[in-house]
Amino acid sequence: MSSRDSLIEALEPILADTEGLEGVRLVKSVRNVGELSTPVLIVKTDAFEINAAAPRTAAVGQFSLILVSPHKDLDKAEDQLDDLLEMLLPTLLSASLVWSRAEQKQFYDDSHICYEIAVTAILTS
Repeated sequence: MSSRDSLIEALEPILADTEGLEGVRLVKSVRNVGELSTPVLIVKTDAFEINAAAPRTAAVGQFSLILVSPHKDLDKAEDQLDDLLEMLLPTLLSASLVWSRAEQKQFYDDSHICYEIAVTAILTS
């Protein structure tokens, strides 16, 4: 199983079992998501690096979770994303997923906003 698959496997029950997050659609890789009718959480692999503090068989995987609101109205989108982040971020930590930053950005289609959440995973072979 790839590291991305492991991350997805950890995210699926978080979205399904956390009240308020069950309506978020998980998109397992970067792709065209089409017309948005519900919030989406896209998994993006950013980089792999050697972890100098860990054994030589360990690496660090850097991922972005891109949480997108379907609202084109900025106020509605920000309110929705704030609410979703308040639910999502603590559950990531409780599932042993280390996040370091959640940054608001313009989504790729330029008509929606999103948060890019930086997540780190230690990979061992």
